[in-house]
Amino acid sequence: MISSFPGVLSNSPYVGSYLRFWNQVEIQGPDECWLWKGNTRGRYGQIKFEGKQISVHRFSLLLTVGSPPTGKPWALHSCRNTTCVNPTHLEWGTPSKNNGEDRSRDGTTPSGIKPHLGEDAVRAIRLDKRKGPVIAEQYDITESYVGRIKSRKSWKNVT
Repeated sequence: MISSFPGVLSNSPYVGSYLRFWNQVEIQGPDECWLWKGNTRGRYGQIKFEGKQISVHRFSLLLTVGSPPTGKPWALHSCRNTTCVNPTHLEWGTPSKNNGEDRSRDGTTPSGIKPHLGEDAVRAIRLDKRKGPVIAEQYDITESYVGRIKSRKSWKNVT
């Protein structure tokens, strides 16, 4: 029964919370973002676990990968979508790696990390006449990020 749900470790100490968690996730294709539909705090999904509120992307990694390795206590998104819980978009990492990725994602700081959007997408966003929330949803980015792209505060190098 449990094995029919994505990524469960049968020996995970969190199996009891497993179904409650996945019932609040909109699961898409394996490479797409799986969106949290439950409670949020700020931009991040939250779930109550062992009497405490924790971030759902962290909980997703606990369920599917296990506890964080020594020295990598943070759950990091590769997709920039703060409500995504797809384990293939998440990894354990460090605060400094998280901060470095955040700076590189806006297209202004070269760090060797591939940005979420390519130059063609940035050009398309700049030409798009639809409202910010519609564009943001299409590209899995925030509305404020759409604004930064359109105003050339991000991706300054793209013409």
